[in-house]
Amino acid sequence: YHPYIGRGCTMSCSYCGGGAESTRILLGRTSPYLRNVTRVCEEIGQMYDRGVRAIYVEYDPWPISRKYYAKLFRELREEKLDLGVNFGCWALPDHELVKNFVTTFDVERSCMVVSPESGNEEVRAINTGVMYTNHELKNTLCVMKSENINAIFCFCVRLPHETLQSFTQTLSLAETLQKMGGGIRIGSVPLEPASPMFLHSPKYGVKKLRSTFHDYYEFGKALAMDTPPQHPLGYETHELSESDILSMKMRAYRELYLNPSYIFDRISKIKDASEFWKYVKIALGSLFRISKPFYAEK
Repeated sequence: YHPYIGRGCTMSCSYCGGGAESTRILLGRTSPYLRNVTRVCEEIGQMYDRGVRAIYVEYDPWPISRKYYAKLFRELREEKLDLGVNFGCWALPDHELVKNFVTTFDVERSCMVVSPESGNEEVRAINTGVMYTNHELKNTLCVMKSENINAIFCFCVRLPHETLQSFTQTLSLAETLQKMGGGIRIGSVPLEPASPMFLHSPKYGVKKLRSTFHDYYEFGKALAMDTPPQHPLGYETHELSESDILSMKMRAYRELYLNPSYIFDRISKIKDASEFWKYVKIALGSLFRISKPFYAEK
């Protein structure tokens, strides 16, 4: 269950069509709105009574959100709800957030998701709303693992101003976090309307391949009909074409998801037959995407 926490943002990540600048243009919103904590807690309690045992929270307009979640988690603890949570952090979780997390939710059924996006600190600073070093990131993972938190880290292939060298740094950091016990997700982001990449494409070195309502209509239509869209990402850069970017994504899949240590680690965590077949299905799906990517021409 995905509870509605709020709207708006404090940041303007290059790829996001829902950041501070975007919501100011689209909605006239100049600051984030956070719902009343007690009402959110009551809503979660109502869903709990209907059988919901896990929630998904992907709204963290840092830094104002941290005090908000401290209060929300405290009220959830008072309700004594046996919940798991998938919690997305838009900045590194501090010690207080980690402690509140483990005392509020069932850690075995929960995870914290952090999105460094790039292994290159300069690229990260250009494209995201917060800045932290790789050293700080690894220290945070150590803190999370000490509390038995399932930590997941998200990376993005070919952000603006990324080079093949910085992409290699992303793969290296992802592999390091993986060896330290972190989960890894890596992918690419399409060009979103009103994102900084869309609004200020020259600044970000982006060539737009989708720019009108009709372009996005045709893109959505192709997805709805399960056919390859003409431009899956909707942009390319001065250094790399759209197909080059998607090839980098396939390389990342091969190196991160098909290496023997990752596969053996995943198999070792399987608890029963149904979970085994679920993993096999996911693995075969990954192999299919790598051998026959969805953007291939028919």
